Amino acid sequence: MGWILRFKILLLHRRKIRFQSAFDQIQSEDAQHKVDFRHGFLSLGEIEDAEMQIIKFCQRKSYAEEISCLQRGESVKRSSHIYKLNPVLEDGVLRAGG
Repeated sequence: MGWILRFKILLLHRRKIRFQSAFDQIQSEDAQHKVDFRHGFLSLGEIEDAEMQIIKFCQRKSYAEEISCLQRGESVKRSSHIYKLNPVLEDGVLRAGG
C-alpha cells in the first residue's frame, strides 16, 4: 500500500505541473525541487500513512453506518455490534471511546 500511495502522490504532482499555466510553472520551479520523490525503500512515514489508509478503508467497509452516524454528530445505534465500545471518530478513524 505504501508503494501505491507514493505512486499516487507522484501522479498527482505530475498532473498539477501539466495543467499549470506557463507563468505559474515558472514561479513554482523552486517548489518542484522541494517535492521529495524518494527512490528505494519506503520511509517510516509512508508506511504509517499506508497503514492508516488501510485501517480507514476497512472501517468504511465494515462500519459505514456507524461512521455516518458519528459524522452527523449522532450516537451509534444500540443495535450496532460496537455500541458498547462507545465509538468516536478521530481524524476519520473509528476508535473505542471507553
